[in-house]
Amino acid sequence: MPNALLQYNPWPSSTMPNPGDRHQEAVATATVGAAVLSIMAGAIHLTVMPDHFAEWWGFGVFMLVTGLGQVATGVLLLRGPARWLLWVMISGTLLPFGLFVLAYSVGLPVGPNAGTAEALNGAVVVSKVTEGLLVVALVFLLRTACRPHAADRSSGSKTAGTAQMISGHGSDEHLSSN
Repeated sequence: MPNALLQYNPWPSSTMPNPGDRHQEAVATATVGAAVLSIMAGAIHLTVMPDHFAEWWGFGVFMLVTGLGQVATGVLLLRGPARWLLWVMISGTLLPFGLFVLAYSVGLPVGPNAGTAEALNGAVVVSKVTEGLLVVALVFLLRTACRPHAADRSSGSKTAGTAQMISGHGSDEHLSSN
């Protein structure tokens, strides 16, 4: 079983990075890394969810939706970094981060302890570090995976390389901003 995990490949063989193509290798590494970070952040939110439900149902629902969303988008990312998915993931990571800043600085305006700042703990710190690294990886993917790299542009092929690696065919519609 451990060997199967080490040999996991998120792309079909026809879309694997070409050996020696540093751009495609970087995109593949960042994609798997971002997926793992997203799943980790979601798992943390799901782990602390029962405590948040005990504090107030609204906090519990927020942790449930955030955790499930982060796990689901992390799994979806393993299919390849589509522009729309990267934007959803960036937005879905920055929203909880913004609420974190509010909750731990002046306190949230809702809930049983409205207006009281929360105390930091280990799970919060790990969660925010994970989400910070996730946003960095997602921005990297948005800037590199969703546009052809220099070799593709110089060859005149708008859809070569990265688009084929991600989508598995010669169309860049997978990377459109729709």
